[in-house]
Amino acid sequence: MQLLAETDTYVLVSLDGPRENYYAFRGVDKFEQAVAGIEQLIAAGITVQPVQVVHKDSLPQLDWVADFCSLHGIATCTLSPIQPIGRAEAIEHLLLSSDELAQFAYKLSVLNGRGYTKFVTQSVYGPDELERFETARDKIIGFNDDYFYVQSDGVIVCDLDLPDSRAFVLGHAGDLTSLDPDVWQRYQDLLAAAFERGRARLKAGQAVNWHELVQRQAGASPIQDGS
Repeated sequence: MQLLAETDTYVLVSLDGPRENYYAFRGVDKFEQAVAGIEQLIAAGITVQPVQVVHKDSLPQLDWVADFCSLHGIATCTLSPIQPIGRAEAIEHLLLSSDELAQFAYKLSVLNGRGYTKFVTQSVYGPDELERFETARDKIIGFNDDYFYVQSDGVIVCDLDLPDSRAFVLGHAGDLTSLDPDVWQRYQDLLAAAFERGRARLKAGQAVNWHELVQRQAGASPIQDGS
Protein backbone atom coordinates (compact mmCIF):
# COMPACT_ATOMS: atom_id res chain seq x y z
CA MET A 1 0.00 0.00 0.00
CA GLN A 2 2.85 2.38 0.78
CA LEU A 3 4.38 1.78 -2.65
CA LEU A 4 1.03 2.34 -4.36
CA ALA A 5 0.40 5.51 -2.37
CA GLU A 6 3.69 6.93 -3.65
CA THR A 7 2.69 6.45 -7.30
CA ASP A 8 0.28 8.34 -9.53
CA THR A 9 -1.98 5.37 -10.19
CA TYR A 10 -5.31 3.90 -9.21
CA VAL A 11 -6.61 0.48 -8.23
CA LEU A 12 -9.64 -1.16 -9.84
CA VAL A 13 -11.76 -3.13 -7.36
CA SER A 14 -14.80 -5.23 -8.31
CA LEU A 15 -17.66 -4.02 -6.16
CA ASP A 16 -20.78 -5.84 -7.39
CA GLY A 17 -22.82 -4.72 -4.39
CA PRO A 18 -25.00 -4.52 -2.46
CA ARG A 19 -24.38 -7.70 -0.53
CA GLU A 20 -27.21 -9.80 -1.95
CA ASN A 21 -26.22 -8.91 -5.50
CA TYR A 22 -22.55 -9.65 -4.81
CA TYR A 23 -23.35 -13.13 -3.57
CA ALA A 24 -25.78 -13.89 -6.40
CA PHE A 25 -23.28 -12.75 -9.04
CA ARG A 26 -19.99 -13.96 -7.56
CA GLY A 27 -21.24 -17.08 -5.81
CA VAL A 28 -19.23 -16.26 -2.66
CA ASP A 29 -19.96 -14.11 0.39
CA LYS A 30 -17.01 -11.71 0.09
CA PHE A 31 -18.89 -8.42 0.04
CA GLU A 32 -17.52 -7.23 3.39
CA GLN A 33 -13.95 -8.06 2.31
CA ALA A 34 -14.40 -6.08 -0.92
CA VAL A 35 -15.72 -3.03 0.93
CA ALA A 36 -13.00 -3.32 3.60
CA GLY A 37 -10.35 -3.47 0.88
CA ILE A 38 -11.71 -0.34 -0.76
CA GLU A 39 -11.78 1.52 2.57
CA GLN A 40 -8.23 0.44 3.46
CA LEU A 41 -6.91 1.63 0.12
CA ILE A 42 -8.64 4.99 0.48
CA ALA A 43 -7.34 5.38 4.03
CA ALA A 44 -3.80 4.75 2.72
CA GLY A 45 -4.19 7.60 0.23
CA ILE A 46 -4.59 5.37 -2.82
CA THR A 47 -7.08 6.26 -5.54
CA VAL A 48 -9.73 3.55 -5.91
CA GLN A 49 -11.95 3.05 -8.94
CA PRO A 50 -14.71 0.51 -8.25
CA VAL A 51 -16.00 -1.62 -11.12
CA GLN A 52 -19.66 -2.62 -11.08
CA VAL A 53 -20.84 -5.23 -13.60
CA VAL A 54 -24.26 -4.15 -14.85
CA HIS A 55 -26.71 -6.99 -15.55
CA LYS A 56 -30.45 -7.54 -15.26
CA ASP A 57 -30.39 -7.84 -11.47
CA SER A 58 -27.94 -5.00 -10.80
CA LEU A 59 -29.45 -2.46 -13.23
CA PRO A 60 -32.00 -1.30 -10.59
CA GLN A 61 -29.21 -1.00 -7.98
CA LEU A 62 -27.12 1.72 -9.60
CA ASP A 63 -28.37 4.32 -7.15
CA TRP A 64 -26.86 2.18 -4.38
CA VAL A 65 -23.51 2.25 -6.21
CA ALA A 66 -23.75 6.02 -6.64
CA ASP A 67 -24.48 6.49 -2.93
CA PHE A 68 -21.57 4.20 -1.99
CA CYS A 69 -19.14 6.18 -4.16
CA SER A 70 -20.40 9.50 -2.81
CA LEU A 71 -20.10 8.31 0.79
CA HIS A 72 -16.50 7.23 0.23
CA GLY A 73 -15.46 10.28 -1.80
CA ILE A 74 -14.70 8.17 -4.89
CA ALA A 75 -14.02 10.28 -7.98
CA THR A 76 -14.59 7.70 -10.73
CA CYS A 77 -16.54 4.45 -10.98
CA THR A 78 -16.69 2.08 -13.97
CA LEU A 79 -20.10 0.61 -14.80
CA SER A 80 -19.40 -2.34 -17.09
CA PRO A 81 -22.32 -4.00 -18.95
CA ILE A 82 -22.08 -7.78 -18.70
CA GLN A 83 -20.62 -9.43 -21.81
CA PRO A 84 -21.26 -12.98 -23.09
CA ILE A 85 -17.77 -14.31 -22.47
CA GLY A 86 -16.09 -16.49 -19.86
CA ARG A 87 -18.21 -17.26 -16.80
CA ALA A 88 -21.02 -15.05 -18.14
CA GLU A 89 -21.77 -17.67 -20.80
CA ALA A 90 -23.31 -19.77 -18.01
CA ILE A 91 -25.58 -16.97 -16.80
CA GLU A 92 -27.09 -15.73 -20.05
CA HIS A 93 -30.33 -14.94 -18.23
CA LEU A 94 -28.52 -11.90 -16.79
CA LEU A 95 -27.51 -10.43 -20.16
CA LEU A 96 -29.02 -7.03 -20.92
CA SER A 97 -31.58 -6.70 -23.69
CA SER A 98 -31.31 -3.82 -26.15
CA ASP A 99 -34.06 -1.99 -24.22
CA GLU A 100 -32.14 -2.46 -20.97
CA LEU A 101 -28.96 -1.17 -22.60
CA ALA A 102 -30.89 1.95 -23.58
CA GLN A 103 -32.15 2.26 -19.99
CA PHE A 104 -28.57 1.94 -18.77
CA ALA A 105 -27.31 4.63 -21.16
CA TYR A 106 -30.00 6.99 -19.86
CA LYS A 107 -29.27 6.10 -16.23
CA LEU A 108 -25.58 6.82 -16.82
CA SER A 109 -26.40 10.40 -17.80
CA VAL A 110 -28.64 10.77 -14.73
CA LEU A 111 -25.91 9.51 -12.38
CA ASN A 112 -23.34 11.83 -13.92
CA GLY A 113 -25.63 14.74 -13.19
CA ARG A 114 -25.98 13.87 -9.52
CA GLY A 115 -22.74 15.17 -8.14
CA TYR A 116 -19.09 14.43 -7.41
CA THR A 117 -18.53 10.92 -8.81
CA LYS A 118 -17.95 10.46 -12.54
CA PHE A 119 -19.39 7.25 -13.99
CA VAL A 120 -17.70 5.80 -17.06
CA THR A 121 -18.60 2.77 -19.14
CA GLN A 122 -17.46 0.60 -22.06
CA SER A 123 -18.66 1.65 -25.49
CA VAL A 124 -22.43 1.61 -25.05
CA TYR A 125 -24.43 3.46 -27.71
CA GLY A 126 -28.13 4.27 -27.84
CA PRO A 127 -30.17 4.80 -31.03
CA ASP A 128 -30.00 8.56 -30.51
CA GLU A 129 -26.20 8.32 -30.86
CA LEU A 130 -26.23 6.86 -34.39
CA GLU A 131 -24.63 9.99 -35.86
CA ARG A 132 -21.86 10.02 -33.24
CA PHE A 133 -21.33 6.28 -33.78
CA GLU A 134 -20.94 6.75 -37.54
CA THR A 135 -18.76 9.84 -37.19
CA ALA A 136 -16.39 7.96 -34.87
CA ARG A 137 -16.19 4.88 -37.12
CA ASP A 138 -12.40 4.86 -37.57
CA LYS A 139 -11.79 5.55 -33.89
CA ILE A 140 -14.16 2.80 -32.78
CA ILE A 141 -12.85 0.18 -35.19
CA GLY A 142 -9.22 1.14 -34.52
CA PHE A 143 -9.41 0.99 -30.73
CA ASN A 144 -6.72 -1.73 -30.65
CA ASP A 145 -4.46 -0.22 -33.32
CA ASP A 146 -1.76 0.92 -30.92
CA TYR A 147 -1.13 -2.32 -29.05
CA PHE A 148 -1.18 -6.12 -29.17
CA TYR A 149 -1.81 -8.66 -26.42
CA VAL A 150 0.89 -11.07 -25.25
CA GLN A 151 -0.37 -14.22 -23.52
CA SER A 152 1.55 -15.93 -20.74
CA ASP A 153 3.22 -18.34 -23.18
CA GLY A 154 4.49 -15.49 -25.35
CA VAL A 155 1.89 -15.89 -28.08
CA ILE A 156 0.71 -12.52 -29.47
CA VAL A 157 -2.99 -12.22 -30.29
CA CYS A 158 -5.09 -9.37 -31.67
CA ASP A 159 -7.62 -9.30 -28.84
CA LEU A 160 -7.72 -11.14 -25.52
CA ASP A 161 -11.49 -10.71 -25.17
CA LEU A 162 -12.50 -12.74 -28.22
CA PRO A 163 -14.22 -16.10 -27.56
CA ASP A 164 -11.28 -17.81 -29.29
CA SER A 165 -8.34 -15.41 -29.30
CA ARG A 166 -6.11 -18.17 -30.72
CA ALA A 167 -7.98 -17.78 -33.99
CA PHE A 168 -6.18 -14.43 -34.31
CA VAL A 169 -2.53 -15.25 -33.51
CA LEU A 170 -0.16 -12.60 -34.84
CA GLY A 171 3.07 -14.28 -33.86
CA HIS A 172 5.33 -14.75 -30.84
CA ALA A 173 7.03 -12.31 -28.51
CA GLY A 174 10.31 -14.12 -29.17
CA ASP A 175 10.35 -12.87 -32.76
CA LEU A 176 8.67 -9.51 -33.26
CA THR A 177 9.97 -9.30 -36.85
CA SER A 178 7.57 -11.96 -38.11
CA LEU A 179 4.10 -10.70 -37.17
CA ASP A 180 1.45 -11.89 -39.60
CA PRO A 181 -0.18 -8.94 -41.43
CA ASP A 182 -2.88 -11.21 -42.90
CA VAL A 183 -4.14 -12.07 -39.41
CA TRP A 184 -4.26 -8.37 -38.49
CA GLN A 185 -6.24 -7.63 -41.64
CA ARG A 186 -8.66 -10.46 -40.84
CA TYR A 187 -9.16 -8.92 -37.39
CA GLN A 188 -9.79 -5.48 -38.94
CA ASP A 189 -12.35 -7.06 -41.27
CA LEU A 190 -14.07 -8.60 -38.23
CA LEU A 191 -14.27 -5.18 -36.55
CA ALA A 192 -15.64 -3.59 -39.72
CA ALA A 193 -18.35 -6.26 -39.94
CA ALA A 194 -19.21 -5.72 -36.26
CA PHE A 195 -19.50 -1.99 -36.93
CA GLU A 196 -21.98 -2.56 -39.76
CA ARG A 197 -24.00 -4.85 -37.53
CA GLY A 198 -23.99 -2.21 -34.82
CA ARG A 199 -25.11 0.50 -37.24
CA ALA A 200 -28.01 -1.68 -38.41
CA ARG A 201 -29.12 -2.25 -34.82
CA LEU A 202 -28.95 1.46 -33.97
CA LYS A 203 -30.97 2.29 -37.09
CA ALA A 204 -33.55 -0.26 -35.92
CA GLY A 205 -33.86 1.62 -32.61
CA GLN A 206 -31.79 -0.79 -30.51
CA ALA A 207 -28.89 0.09 -28.21
CA VAL A 208 -25.56 -1.67 -28.70
CA ASN A 209 -22.53 -2.61 -26.65
CA TRP A 210 -19.50 -2.41 -28.99
CA HIS A 211 -17.41 -4.99 -27.12
CA GLU A 212 -20.28 -7.46 -27.16
CA LEU A 213 -20.79 -6.89 -30.89
CA VAL A 214 -17.14 -7.73 -31.56
CA GLN A 215 -17.29 -10.87 -29.43
CA ARG A 216 -20.44 -12.12 -31.08
CA GLN A 217 -19.12 -11.28 -34.53
CA ALA A 218 -16.11 -13.45 -33.72
CA GLY A 219 -18.43 -16.39 -33.16
CA ALA A 220 -19.55 -16.47 -29.54
CA SER A 221 -23.20 -16.87 -30.55
CA PRO A 222 -25.53 -15.26 -33.09
CA ILE A 223 -27.10 -11.92 -32.24
CA GLN A 224 -30.85 -12.01 -31.98
CA ASP A 225 -33.16 -9.02 -31.89
CA GLY A 226 -33.63 -7.81 -28.35
CA SER A 227 -30.74 -9.87 -26.90
